[in-house]
Amino acid sequence: MTLILEEMRMQPEAGGGLPVHMQLLSEQLRDIEEWIDVREFGVAYESMVALLEACPFRVSGKAAVCLLEAGLVFGFKSSRD
Repeated sequence: MTLILEEMRMQPEAGGGLPVHMQLLSEQLRDIEEWIDVREFGVAYESMVALLEACPFRVSGKAAVCLLEAGLVFGFKSSRD
């Protein structure tokens, strides 16, 4: 999960279109890092998925597979449509 987090950090311009009511991208990425640090992987996973859906990030195939594997291993399932 840290691989995709780093790729997202390298694209601050992707967060330019976030709705006004949402936290800044930098704050959301910091929160995700904190959730990973305290082993709250489910919250981190759901937040990453939400950001990936809301922002035009470009992620490598390797990072996408890592996120998919994390979801499968931990049994995470997004409730998003």
